[in-house]
Amino acid sequence: MSTLLPGRDISVLDYFQRHHQKRLKYPELPCVICGTSAKPVYFPLEVCHVPAQRRQLLQDSNASAEMIRVTAAGPDNRKRDIQSQMQNYVCKDKTPKDYGLEIKPSMVKVRARVLKPPRVFYSKDQFLDPMGGAWNLRGQTGLREAPSKASGDNELSQWAIISFDRFVHRDDCYDLGRTLKQKMEQFIGIRVTAEPMCETLEQGGGGGRGYPGGENIEDCLKRVVRKFRAKPQIIFCVLPKFDNKHIYNSIKECAEIEIGVRTQCIMNKAG
Repeated sequence: MSTLLPGRDISVLDYFQRHHQKRLKYPELPCVICGTSAKPVYFPLEVCHVPAQRRQLLQDSNASAEMIRVTAAGPDNRKRDIQSQMQNYVCKDKTPKDYGLEIKPSMVKVRARVLKPPRVFYSKDQFLDPMGGAWNLRGQTGLREAPSKASGDNELSQWAIISFDRFVHRDDCYDLGRTLKQKMEQFIGIRVTAEPMCETLEQGGGGGRGYPGGENIEDCLKRVVRKFRAKPQIIFCVLPKFDNKHIYNSIKECAEIEIGVRTQCIMNKAG
């Protein structure tokens, strides 16, 4: 049975056929009710369009960082805030007592122990005990030796660097490539046998997914991949300092899901 329009002796099925020349395929399904409770508007499900992308509450990285800054608190500060809320509001509320409940203002004490952090081992029998969850790799080499050259697992011969930041140019990407080559050989034991292919996202033109204006991010990634004989082993992507969340999401979706290439995103803090 079709829903009747308020104040009119006509069904939704007949209304769309008469006024929009559209015959509904599924008149038995319920309608989407819009408008107000006093004046509702009925739309059949088959004429409604749901956007593919869901809208995030926080639209940019600055808002996310600000939210984390405000909400993040150390254990001591969080404990103090909870106890303050308990004393000022919960304990003064008489409602729980009406139900025979008693809430103690102090926290429950449990037995616990502090575990020692795992020891980090380097090559040549060197080790380090982390302090505060961090350790320094400066001047050190990883414990695990690089695989043999015959296996080819430790050889990086096809890789690229793409700048999605308009302040980072192709020459800067080559400088970054030399630094990455040195660090990978020193700390990880990977032999880098070729220079990276360095490209930048073309500015201007007609817009694209995940990037307002300029070359489409998907087109840029595919353009770089096509220049290799086979798929590159990894693509390093340089992101701008601000408003980079949409670029990051587009890179990961296109490169690692659609194309099938590993990526590592690096933020340009100097931009």
